[in-house]
Amino acid sequence: MWIPVVTGTIGTLIGIPLYVWLFDELGAPGMALASTLALTAYTLILGAIWHRTVGTGELRPLLATAVRSLAAGGAAAALGWLAVSALTGDVATAGFWRSLAALLVGGLVVTGSFAAVARLLRSPELDGLRGGRRPPA
Repeated sequence: MWIPVVTGTIGTLIGIPLYVWLFDELGAPGMALASTLALTAYTLILGAIWHRTVGTGELRPLLATAVRSLAAGGAAAALGWLAVSALTGDVATAGFWRSLAALLVGGLVVTGSFAAVARLLRSPELDGLRGGRRPPA
């Protein structure tokens, strides 16, 4: 339990100068780049620690989960973007109520399409979202 906490704290301490430097150099895109780099480093460090302590035995189920999640998430993001774009048109001139409606509809579309695609893929992770218990592998 403490490994992710300690790793995240170290990553944050290393990342803060990176955030400041890239923000000064590139503005908001630099902040986004710094965030991406910091999270990538955190993930790689945790992956290396996991590989050293657990090995690769759990890698196959993890990759299967990642593929299912990416497929469902990608479909949900695309459908949500289409729904919001259809409702708002030009976001800058959409106005408060149209934007609020787009937020609500977009959220429902993303949630529903993610669940539908995950169900089509027979994703066991859906049971975890509903409070069920996943049987041991």
